[in-house]
Formats: sequence, C-alpha cells, structure tokens
Amino acid sequence: MTILPRRLVKGDTIGIVSPASPFPAWFPRRFARSVSNLESKGYKVKLGTHVRKKLGHKAGTKESRLEDLHAMYRDESVRLVMTSLGGFNSNELLDGLDYDLVRRNPKGLIGYSDITALHLAIHSKTGLSSFYGPHLMSQFGEYPDVLPYTWECFERVVCKAHPPGEIEASKVWTEERLEYDRDDNRPRSMKPSAGWKALRSGHAVGPLIGGEISTLVIQTGTEYMPSVDNNIFFWEDYGSSPAWVDRYLANLRTKGVFERIDGMLVGRTRTAGFEPTSTGYGLDNIILENTKGYDFPVMMNMDFGHTDPMMTLPIGVKATMRPEEGYLSIDEPAVA
Repeated sequence: MTILPRRLVKGDTIGIVSPASPFPAWFPRRFARSVSNLESKGYKVKLGTHVRKKLGHKAGTKESRLEDLHAMYRDESVRLVMTSLGGFNSNELLDGLDYDLVRRNPKGLIGYSDITALHLAIHSKTGLSSFYGPHLMSQFGEYPDVLPYTWECFERVVCKAHPPGEIEASKVWTEERLEYDRDDNRPRSMKPSAGWKALRSGHAVGPLIGGEISTLVIQTGTEYMPSVDNNIFFWEDYGSSPAWVDRYLANLRTKGVFERIDGMLVGRTRTAGFEPTSTGYGLDNIILENTKGYDFPVMMNMDFGHTDPMMTLPIGVKATMRPEEGYLSIDEPAVA
C-alpha cells in the first residue's frame, strides 16, 4: 500500500539537499536565484548543512550527504525535501539511508535524474510516495522564474489533496541550453510543442513507477527496486547515445520488466542522433524493437525528465494512459 506524504501549503518549509553532484558549489549565483525564486512562491527554505559541499565530482562525503537527508526527515518544520540538482552517485547512499526514520516521518522528496535512486529505494523500503519532478536549481533557477507549466503541475500534485486528474501536454518547450552563471540571465527561447506521440495504442491503469533509465537499469534486480507488476512504467534519458538507450532497454527486457508492466511513458529526449532523419533508426524504432511481443501501450515525447517545462509524476500513485488520445491522468491524490 502506498503511503502519501503530507501536502505542501504556503508558509511551509522546504529543505534543500545535495545527494549527488556539487552544483551549488559550482554555480553559486544560480543557486542563490533558485532559493530566492522558491521563497517568492510563499515558502520558507532551509538549506542542508552540507548542501554547498564539494568533494571531487560529489557534493561531499557519503556521510555528510546522508547527514543532511536524515536531518531533513527529523526536522518537524520541514514539509518537503527538494534536491538542489542531480548528477551522479545518489545510489551510494542507499545502504546507509535510515528507512525507519523516513517511514516515521512521511514527507515528500522531489527531484529527478540521478535522484531516481532515492525515489525507488524509499518506495521499495517504506511504501512512501515521492515526486519525480523539478530540482531547485534547474527549474526554480530559470530566469526570471520557474516556467508556468512546471509550476502548475508542481502545485496540482504536491499541494492539492485531491486527484490531479488529466495532465495535458505543454504547448511549448525549449531545448536551448544556457551556461549556468554565465549565460542564464535571460529567459530561454521556447518553441511550439507537437504534443505527445502515441507509439502503441491501448489503455492502461496502474501505479506510476520509473525514472532515469540508466539508474533504473542499475537498480532493477536489487532490494532497492520496487515491484513493477501491473504498473505504468515511465523512463527518460539525458546524454546517452541511441546505442546506449538500446542497450538499457534490452537489459530491462532480459530482466523481465516488460513482462510485468501494463504501460510505458517515455520522456522527451534532447539527445542528438535519435531522429530517424539523422540515423535512419530513431528512438521509436529502438523502443518498438525492444518491446516486440508485448502489447502494452506506449506514449513518448512527454514533458517529464530532462526537458522544460516539466510535469511532476508521483511515484506509486495510480494513473491512466491512452496514447491515441494523448491522454494521461493521475487518478488518486498524491498527498494527504
């Protein structure tokens, strides 16, 4: 049974942690703007003691990152735990995380990408739902503010104790990249969205489980991976070549994931080389080849993961998908 975190209301405190890479240390101006933008929405912000730490490619030692996470779950004033950004190496925290502490203090965790490791482990070990959605720096650090679609979806899922209902595709999106603390002092250019793509039609209802695909591959088959039985399985990727995504999907197939799921959602990829015009073999071909023999519905080019603006997906909460209609709804409350 899925345990729901408490809903976030204006005036609540959001705790900020860096469980992966040291982006606050690398980009202090972006970090400061992100905090200011979040506070302007009516929330208090509490920074983890080690949130700005840097140890090579990581945001401090394993112990210091765990210390910040545990402190946020212990702190009764903190209602939501938000990650500063992602990167790498959240998975090394899994065997040190105090899951009993998390279970006793059922508050939401929000972030995406490498934070997949924590989402999956927490849901597997405690049954607690969490939110595959915006980081502090990448989304709340937008100039001059978080993008409207991102904010609307965040509020509907994290702040409202009723079913969010249908989540429509964003009418615009951006693939423009601005270097943090150098070029990111203007809004990014938006372009019209063609909407979500039905790759295989059908109808599926089930809890949402998923995340960033390389982390899903690493975690599947371990004690830190929740069941995917009868779930709507979502995945997205950033930075991998078509060959690597092909490899990841083949790995999930051989591990039996596709035998157990009822539907698949795929986030929009910004990786060059996935277009059939450039390779003759696009992402849709890769997905269809690796899911051959299964009849679950597949919808792709969706607004989650490494794309902006983005929706927020609640882990373990029931959803409905109908790709031929471009339809996705979240059918249960994601918060209590």
